[in-house]
Amino acid sequence: MPPARSRPRPTRGVRPTRGVSRPKPARKNPMAIDESPVTIVVEDIQKFNPSVNVLINGELGVGKTVLAGGLSALAGARVVFCSTEEEGIVSAKRAGSTARLIRAPSWEHAVSGLNWGKANLGVNDWMIFDSGTRMHYLYMRWVMQKVKDVNPERDIDTPGLDNHQKLQNGFMRWYDEIVAAPFNSVMITSPMIIEGKDGEEKVIPGFFDSKGKVSRHVSAQASVILYYDVQRDDELGKIIRRVYAQPWPPYLAKDRYSALGPGQRIEEEDFFVMADMVERIYKARGEVIDGNPRRPRRAAR
Repeated sequence: MPPARSRPRPTRGVRPTRGVSRPKPARKNPMAIDESPVTIVVEDIQKFNPSVNVLINGELGVGKTVLAGGLSALAGARVVFCSTEEEGIVSAKRAGSTARLIRAPSWEHAVSGLNWGKANLGVNDWMIFDSGTRMHYLYMRWVMQKVKDVNPERDIDTPGLDNHQKLQNGFMRWYDEIVAAPFNSVMITSPMIIEGKDGEEKVIPGFFDSKGKVSRHVSAQASVILYYDVQRDDELGKIIRRVYAQPWPPYLAKDRYSALGPGQRIEEEDFFVMADMVERIYKARGEVIDGNPRRPRRAAR
């Protein structure tokens, strides 16, 4: 018989003693994120001339598009609608507005419309986004279609938890681009109701965000927020329209330039009153830019 081969003894790892844990692999250090240096330019605050960005908020059918279309009466200003609406533009045309029109039936049309404005409009011009509420809905539809294209099993009508941040942050970033654009802007919205910290209901610009994060961001960036209210006076037998330019609970409104007071009544067929309001904003802003800010009035003793 052939001699038996000697088998090499297997190398065995040393088992750790009881109570002693095995060493863990070294953890990777987090990626370093450093700020890039930028060139600092110190400006004269009196010469700083930002664009005017207005929100017009109000219920459906009160005449927000007609009100905004009256900007076409501003001397030397080009006024362009970027509009998801059809009938609203017809009403502005019937009221005599000479504004131009970019149709925005999809989110990509809205984005391209803004890019056209940045390339073609200047400091005296105005772009009206009608409506911001609808555009946020179109953005949501666009995002969900992109998600569906990647994952056909996803429901196209139900945003997942991983989509909500995109739906909020992407639209807020887009509005920031409007504020930073070289032209002035109006964004038209329909209202939404949220409960404030005090438990009272508040009427704010409406977007497709139940907690109001998008609305608060857009409202903070806007120069002026107007709430357009319509009521029926049965004794007089006519409709009364009012624009609020300062908070009038539960309606959110503001005027960063302190140019419009608490607001004003809109007379019947006064289709170009928006141009008058903007002229007052220009005047108030000019007083500040020229270094002669208005002194606040003292209350009578």
